[in-house]
Amino acid sequence: MKFSTKVLLVLSLVILFSMTLTVQADEQPVYEVTADYLNVREKPNADSTIVAVLSKGDQIRKFAEKSGWAKTFYDGEEVWVSMHFLKKVKQEKENDKEKNTDTAKKSKKIKVNVGQINIRSGPGVDHEIIDFSKKGEKFRLVSKQGDWVEVDLGDSKTGWIAGFLMTKPGESKDNSLEGRKIVLDLGHGGKDAGAVGVGGVLEKNLLLDTGLVVADKLKDAGAKVILTREKDHYLTLEERVEISKKHNPDAFVSLHYDSFYDSTVSGTTVFYHRDGELAESMKLALDDDPSIKSRGAKKALYKVLTNTKSPSVLLELGFITNPSELEIIQSESYHKEVAEAIKNGLLKYFD
Repeated sequence: MKFSTKVLLVLSLVILFSMTLTVQADEQPVYEVTADYLNVREKPNADSTIVAVLSKGDQIRKFAEKSGWAKTFYDGEEVWVSMHFLKKVKQEKENDKEKNTDTAKKSKKIKVNVGQINIRSGPGVDHEIIDFSKKGEKFRLVSKQGDWVEVDLGDSKTGWIAGFLMTKPGESKDNSLEGRKIVLDLGHGGKDAGAVGVGGVLEKNLLLDTGLVVADKLKDAGAKVILTREKDHYLTLEERVEISKKHNPDAFVSLHYDSFYDSTVSGTTVFYHRDGELAESMKLALDDDPSIKSRGAKKALYKVLTNTKSPSVLLELGFITNPSELEIIQSESYHKEVAEAIKNGLLKYFD
C-alpha cells in the first residue's frame, strides 16, 4: 500500500509539472518579425550558427531575453533571435478569444471580387475613405444598409464597401482564375539536370513536359501565367525569386520531381514556408488524384519559398527513382491530372 501511494504521488507530481509547463508556454509573450528576413541562431550572438530563417509576419513566443536576444524554440531545440527585429503582439484574454471565435464562426464571410477598392467610413461614396482592399481579400460581414455592406476590419473597427463588389466564399461567376496572376516555376534546367531517375531520365526534361501542360490549363481557366522557363534554360534560385518579385503574382508555384536511394519510396509532397492555407489547398487537390499517393504538406526553408513575398508552394510531383511511379509520371494523362489538380488547388485557395 505504501508503494502504491508513493507511485500515485509521483505520477500526480509529473502530471502537475507537465500541466504547469504547458500553461507557462501559453503565457509567454508573442512577438512578430518586422524584418523581411530574420536569422535564427544557436546562441545569443551574431557570430553563432544560423539554424533557420524567419520571414516578416512570422510569430514566436519569447521564453527569455539576454543582451538583446530572445530565446525561443525551433523543432524542440532552444534557439535565439535578435529583439531588434521583433514587435510584441497584443494577445486577447482567453474569454474574449472564445467569444470572438464563436462570433466569427457564426458570422458570414464575404470576399472582394475585383481589384483594389475603397473602404469607407459609412454606407455611401460621400463618406471618407479609411482603407483599401484587394481582390480575393475576405471580411466578416457585420451588417447591410441598402447596396452597402459593413465589414469587420479588426481591432474593433469596421468599414463599408459597395455590396456589388463582394461575393460570398464559394460563389463564383464562372469558377475561373480570371484576373489571377500565377508564376509557374519549372525547376532546374540547362546545366542543372536536377534528379536523375530510372534509366537516366532527367528531372529537368520531365518538368518541361508537365509544366507546359499545367500552364495551358491555368491559362484556359483565365489566369495570366508567367513561366520562369519555357525551354532547357538554366536559372539561379535568385533569378527565379526576382521573377516573382517583379511580377508580384497572386501565387508562386514551383514544380519538381523527387528522388531517393530507396526505389520503393513514392508519393507527392507539398512544401511551404509560411503559406499553410495554399499548401493545404494544393494537398487536398493532389489527394483527389488516385494515380500517385500524397505524402502530405510539410514546412521547408527552400529559398524560392522563403524569399518570395507572394503566397508560394513547391510541389514534388512523384519519385522518378521509383520504376512504377516513373511510368505514371511519363504519361500524358498524368500531366493532365497534375494540371487539373493545381488548377483546383488554386481555385480552392482563392475561394
